[in-house]
Amino acid sequence: MNNSKFSKAVYVFTPFLLFVLLKDIIGSALAIIISVLSGNNTDMSMWITIYSGDMNLIIIGVSAFIAVLPLYRDAVHAISSYESPSLSPIRIENDPEDEEGKQMQGVIEYKLLKPADYIIPVIIAICMSIGVTFLLNGSGLTSLLGYSNDTVSTASLPLQLAVLGLLTPVCEEIVFRLLTYRRMRENVSMKISIIASALLFGVYHGNPIQFIFASIMGIVLVLTYIKYDRIIIPILMHCASNIAAVFLGLTPDDIAPATLITYGLCLTFAGTVCLHLLLTRKRY
Repeated sequence: MNNSKFSKAVYVFTPFLLFVLLKDIIGSALAIIISVLSGNNTDMSMWITIYSGDMNLIIIGVSAFIAVLPLYRDAVHAISSYESPSLSPIRIENDPEDEEGKQMQGVIEYKLLKPADYIIPVIIAICMSIGVTFLLNGSGLTSLLGYSNDTVSTASLPLQLAVLGLLTPVCEEIVFRLLTYRRMRENVSMKISIIASALLFGVYHGNPIQFIFASIMGIVLVLTYIKYDRIIIPILMHCASNIAAVFLGLTPDDIAPATLITYGLCLTFAGTVCLHLLLTRKRY
């Protein structure tokens, strides 16, 4: 019994552990290589110092991309098992009086997603991302917990958009929603799977502020993934959330806390209401 539980735990957490381990090893190796190459080269050392933000971001992007490659086969298998590209499963509603319909209970009919199925989740992600960020900054938690994003915020805007807004969201959604959440759901209840995968997503980000932010966003992402059963939806939402965060980094730092909290509450409330309406509405 214990061996069975251990095997299930290994099965569930392997994608996460493999991704994190490889990402850290590759990132450290790249940093060491760059340090060695620039050690005896004054010009290169100066260039790396000036563009340290870009270099850190490149290391993050490259290490994430390489770390997710060993999970490619599992990701393809998960998509082929649970999803049909560009389509969303709709369970057929049968007329209780229809004898032929009774024979079709449990059949899944696949229908094309509409433009609103892409746009609305993206709007929700942006509202939640900006709203929660404003609340954290306005409440003083960001300063209190000493959170700083200087290591990548000095990178060029195009590079931030490419790595943070596209590359890392794709890699992380494959790991956390497509694989980890799915594997959790095979072994425990949906509620536990949602909470556990969201908390794991928060822990992965490595600091208290990002833990709070990522855990909240993790719940939003996994709920929409459950709604649509399409990994493309949380990928788009994650990209939108990160892009919003990049542009927030360009805003002034002297906005009054009361203003941040007010806007944060409004945006978070709007995002929560839209998410509730999205999750409860019929899609056909």
